[in-house]
Amino acid sequence: MRQPIKISRISAKHTRERTLFGKAILVCAYDEISKFQSNNLEGAISWQTFQDRLPKIDKYQEIIFYCS
Repeated sequence: MRQPIKISRISAKHTRERTLFGKAILVCAYDEISKFQSNNLEGAISWQTFQDRLPKIDKYQEIIFYCS
């Protein structure tokens, strides 16, 4: 049986620390590039970039999704 995925809210400070130190990937959850560009946070990648990288991402990699 498959284990449920743990999803939790985290603070902006925690997000920044995790992404700046390379512990997590920050992904803008909008699939439209115009929304990504207008809501881009430092260090974030677009949804499309995430999809392109997904096959190479370790299954234990922390991934933080955001939308605003």
